[in-house]
Amino acid sequence: MSWEHLVIIPILSLLMLAHEFGHFFVARRVGVVVQEFGFGLPPRLVGVRWRGVVYSLNAIPFGAFVRMIGEEDPSEPGSFARQSRLARAAILVAGPAMNLLLAVAFFALTYMVGWPTPTRTHVEVLEVAAGSPAATSGLQPGDVIVAVQGQPLARLDDFQQRTRQRLGEPVELLVERGGERLTVTVVPRADPPEGEGPMGVRVQGRVLEVRPQPYPALPSLWYGFLRTVQVVEMTLLAPVLLLQGVVPAEVLRPVGPVGIAQVATQAAEFVAETGWWYPLLTVTATVSAGLAVANLLPLPALDGGRLLFVLIEAVRRRRVAPETEGAFHFVGIVVLITLMLLISYYDVVSPVGPVEWAP
Repeated sequence: MSWEHLVIIPILSLLMLAHEFGHFFVARRVGVVVQEFGFGLPPRLVGVRWRGVVYSLNAIPFGAFVRMIGEEDPSEPGSFARQSRLARAAILVAGPAMNLLLAVAFFALTYMVGWPTPTRTHVEVLEVAAGSPAATSGLQPGDVIVAVQGQPLARLDDFQQRTRQRLGEPVELLVERGGERLTVTVVPRADPPEGEGPMGVRVQGRVLEVRPQPYPALPSLWYGFLRTVQVVEMTLLAPVLLLQGVVPAEVLRPVGPVGIAQVATQAAEFVAETGWWYPLLTVTATVSAGLAVANLLPLPALDGGRLLFVLIEAVRRRRVAPETEGAFHFVGIVVLITLMLLISYYDVVSPVGPVEWAP
């Protein structure tokens, strides 16, 4: 087994560590007694006590945890359950919030080291409107536009922008037709009929080459934020898109740890082959954002499920019995583990297909 197959372990461990650190940090700030903050799962290998907290390194190098006093027992001084509703809600939200921040950071890092950007694109003519400047110049469906005014095209946008910059002026196009190259001169009109562009053509871009394009730090942070918002939106809208038939079911299939590991392995193999880091970084960022959304769902045993009880308490003006809440979360854990095992089984018998990281 190569390192690419094991890359999912540090990825998930990092995401869980960030998640638990969010809980830990806010819990300490509001006065909750934290007994242990651990990396990995027990048995413990080594532990260091500092300022009343045991910081431990554990034998199973996967995940992290925070052990607080009285998570469901408000009778203990300094316990989580004894805090105000606002404090408990802040502790619960802090974990998913850290995952969202981590997603922004990894997407931003992806832009800084090089976001995949088309560097060479050909524009194929699909349709030519009768009587249009394109038809008058002899441009035909099937022609492939290679360059405009002698300049190659990096993106489809380049073709559109360059023609709009020369409305009413001759535009020289380098065109491939039947294996030959020829020059066609078109004069794009400034006031085209409705439904037609300046040239009167319908086109599509064919990307021929993609290269990582580094971005400065500040724009990268902004783009990282926007990418994170897009992932959250897509995750929340997935059921609606599925019901509407906009996206096929196989695209939105639930993926468990096994499926995530399969995608991460493909990303790591791409990195090893090309040296481009964006697949692995984007996988990490996407999983982190997805983990944040999943944890905020109002399901038992998740942060969202615990937030639901805080909300119920706020509406009722009295706390739900700790025994009732504990039983609710216990049943939820059993159900979630069962679902996770079923999804993982499906990931094994029907693995995630190959991912196209670059055209």
